[in-house]
Amino acid sequence: MPATTCRICGGAELTLAYEGATASPTGEQVAPTRHHPGEQPELHRCGRCGVLQARVIEGELKTAYTRMVDEAYVAEEDARRATCRKLLSAAGPNLTGDGQPLVLDVGCGVGLLLDEARRRGWRTQGVELSDWGVRRARHLGLDVFQGTLEEAGFAPGVYHFDGEGAPAPIHVGELVAHLAVA
Repeated sequence: MPATTCRICGGAELTLAYEGATASPTGEQVAPTRHHPGEQPELHRCGRCGVLQARVIEGELKTAYTRMVDEAYVAEEDARRATCRKLLSAAGPNLTGDGQPLVLDVGCGVGLLLDEARRRGWRTQGVELSDWGVRRARHLGLDVFQGTLEEAGFAPGVYHFDGEGAPAPIHVGELVAHLAVA
């Protein structure tokens, strides 16, 4: 049965944002650089936190992401890092607390956002399903857990959560960063 609640915040307000395939997704279909409208899995937006996500059977989605490889993504690394720096600059004023921010990127891919955050002196952790993404992120020396956020089992109080156990995303303009900050 397809997910009926948001995988990030647990909200039940999922609405269709982009039509797409309803069959089991493939690793190729979930790659970030795949730009073939209608061929990606059906995408839904959470009305509570704004995160865009595929509404498919959980196990099938996990399998697709685990197998995902996207060399085109890293071929665009310079531009993607520039975007990461802009996103982190915009998120910076929302960070509170003493010391270095601790950033969690759920679905961190190859870790470019985490690497840019680390270059700012921020502490970082990532969660990623893709075998390929995890290998590349760890090659950068990043702390990345392979699996789901639930499987990562972060200790209570490590990150700010929304009261229901999910990281509270920081909204930056129309973008939602998968950042939870301690």
